[in-house]
Amino acid sequence: MSTDNVDTVAGPSKVCQDTIIFIIRAVIVLTELFPIFSPASGRIVTTNEPPSPMATNQIFGEGPLLEMSGSKLYAPFNGTITASSASGDFIRLRHDSGVTLTLIIGSGREFSHNPALQRLVKENHSIEGNQPLLAVNQPLLRAGNKQQRYLTLLLEVPTQFTSSKLNIRWRDSGAVSAKESPIFELEQESK
Repeated sequence: MSTDNVDTVAGPSKVCQDTIIFIIRAVIVLTELFPIFSPASGRIVTTNEPPSPMATNQIFGEGPLLEMSGSKLYAPFNGTITASSASGDFIRLRHDSGVTLTLIIGSGREFSHNPALQRLVKENHSIEGNQPLLAVNQPLLRAGNKQQRYLTLLLEVPTQFTSSKLNIRWRDSGAVSAKESPIFELEQESK
C-alpha cells in the first residue's frame, strides 16, 4: 500500500506560529512597561470640558485629567522626547515599544512662553524613567487661568498590541503621588 496520496498532519502554519510569537512578545513588552506611574502629584478629576481640545478628539490617545499640586513633572518611563513646546506645556514621550504618552498642561496653547513652567529636557533627547521633565511654579500656575492647573495624560498604544487580548485602563479618581501611584495599568481580558 502506497502512502503517496496521504496528507501528513503538520504543526501550526508558519503564519500562525509568527502570530503566536508576536503576541507573546507584545505581552512581554507591555508587561515590562506597565504599570505607568503618575508623572506628577495631584488629584485625578473628571470634567465634561477638558481644558485641551486634543483630549476630546483623541488624536493623541485617551487618558485621565490630573489637577497638579507638585513642583515637578517626571518621565514615567525610559524613552525619547518626540515633541515639546517651547513653554513645556506640551510634551510627547515615546517608549521603545512605540507606546506614546502625551502630556498637556492646560489647553496646550501656551506654546511660546508660560512663566509657571521651566522645561528641563529638549526635544529628540533620550530620557530615563523618573527624570524631571518640567519644574512647575505652583503659585504662578494657580494665579492664572484655572484650566492651566490641569495635566491631561493621553496614552497611545500601537495597533499591533491591541490584538493581544490585553486592556489598558487608567485611574479615574483620587489623589496620586508622582512616581508612586499607577495611572495606567494593564489587565488581561477574561475569557
